[in-house]
Amino acid sequence: MSAYLTAVLADSPIHYWRLADPGGSLVHDIGSTPRAMATNNFATVVPYTGPISDGGSAWFDALTTVNFFDSDSRTTPCSAELWVWQHYTRNAFQGLFSMDVPGVTALCDIAISALGHPQANVALTSILSASAITIQAWHHLVVTRTAALSTLYVDGISVGTVATGAQAAANFNMAIGAYLASSFGNTANPASANIAEVAMYGTALSAARVTAHFVAADNTSSKPISKISGVGQPNTGNANTSADALQQILNAVKKTY
Repeated sequence: MSAYLTAVLADSPIHYWRLADPGGSLVHDIGSTPRAMATNNFATVVPYTGPISDGGSAWFDALTTVNFFDSDSRTTPCSAELWVWQHYTRNAFQGLFSMDVPGVTALCDIAISALGHPQANVALTSILSASAITIQAWHHLVVTRTAALSTLYVDGISVGTVATGAQAAANFNMAIGAYLASSFGNTANPASANIAEVAMYGTALSAARVTAHFVAADNTSSKPISKISGVGQPNTGNANTSADALQQILNAVKKTY
């Protein structure tokens, strides 16, 4: 098992969605309470129960989101975590992970602003990083929330905090690759990026644990354990995933023998 997987699982995520894992489905949850997600609001994706291996990432755009619409009871404290690879500057607000009561309040949401700055939305408040993320590179984004304070981390470093209150509700829904627009399966502000290793916790990760997750990942060109080669097509945003494909073949061979 990779060092990154070990670091995440050590903090007992409620949900840990792995994307395009060789041998698995597009989206599968290896957290303590697995949830099936739906692709584009209609195709059910069954939680993954097979072997855990080094994973890939999934490309999200205006036509692709995965979501869970149900009465999923959540409360503070909480944390959300993911890795994102921005292919080009889109000049539009993009939802990466949404966990909220649609149209009412956000619990722990992660996004990219129209200017390319990482952003967390908690309650009715936003935390905005002062610096934009680098395109054509992996970045690690985490938001943590307690009954008193919320913090946004970018690549293992705190970039902003805001005072927030306690929150609990029985109708929190979740989406990867977009924001939730309503409780009826609609999404808005879709992402235009590759997303990997999405995790949700019932605790507020400490700064030390956020840093531990970040440093456990691979080198800059392949964080966290995705094998994307580091080259994308800036005009279309399509990733050059030849390295991903090769890794899937190699993993398949390893499992055969």
